[in-house]
Amino acid sequence: MTFSIAAWCRRTGQLGVGALTARPAVGKLVAHVQSGGGAVATQATVNPFLAYHGLPLLDEGRSPQDVLTELLAQDPGRDVRQVGMVDRHGRSYAFTGSRTMGWAGQGTAPGRVTRCRATAW
Repeated sequence: MTFSIAAWCRRTGQLGVGALTARPAVGKLVAHVQSGGGAVATQATVNPFLAYHGLPLLDEGRSPQDVLTELLAQDPGRDVRQVGMVDRHGRSYAFTGSRTMGWAGQGTAPGRVTRCRATAW
């Protein structure tokens, strides 16, 4: 099971990502933050390029929904991905592919995105 959150603090403007998982050393692939741009968490079948390419677009002021829609349209593995973004304004958007293993879900609210995936072993 993996649980992750990408968040923005309304008071300080700080961004962050946290993740809990049963997989060792996954943090460097899940959590991505760019000061002044946004925060991205990617899990399930991880594609860190969604963050590598998405953070500069968030930094340009594009919305998380626009950024993820564009990047996922170019990702042939999108059906097995989970990804969420929050920008420096607190706008958030999340995506859960239709073929993630086990149960998978997500939630968004101003300033945060949370996702969870549970797999039966």
